[in-house]
Amino acid sequence: SSFQTLHTKYQEWRDVLQKRLEFSAQLQLTVRATYSQWLLEQEAAFQDFLRTFGGPTLSLEEFRKLPAEDRVKLNKAWKEWTALKAAEEKEARCQRRLTEIATRKRYKETLKLKERAVKELAEALDQSDLSVLRNALDAATELGLDDDVYEVAQAKVRLALLDSAEAQLNDALDQDDLEKL
Repeated sequence: SSFQTLHTKYQEWRDVLQKRLEFSAQLQLTVRATYSQWLLEQEAAFQDFLRTFGGPTLSLEEFRKLPAEDRVKLNKAWKEWTALKAAEEKEARCQRRLTEIATRKRYKETLKLKERAVKELAEALDQSDLSVLRNALDAATELGLDDDVYEVAQAKVRLALLDSAEAQLNDALDQDDLEKL
């Protein structure tokens, strides 16, 4: 029936309108809250501005009661101070960015040095030369590589074995005991 169809359409339209009104109300509340927050931030910054010159703090009411000439001078000084603060913040952001870039660059360089030390350690493991192996292990540990790296652990084990074998050889030579050989 046409009445029910019309009534259903009316309810759908009413629901859409209600949702639009709710959205509009939420949007207005958000805008007002944001504006209030911005005003509070501006007032706090203005109070900081006044404190930097050692002057008394002023409320909005007191500021409005000032003579027009004083308000104009104060506004001009406020704008200059705000611009100076913005420039300082920009410089600080730039400095932080440069520091981040330098830190990232140092990290990459250290990573490359560690990779090269691991490669040299792997090559030294293949050579079985005690002094080369010891030097490569020392270089790797100076870079902060520890037993978690396979090559470092292998080098320590190999050095321990070679040191043990060298000690046994030295003991045998000191004792002139050829049977131990």
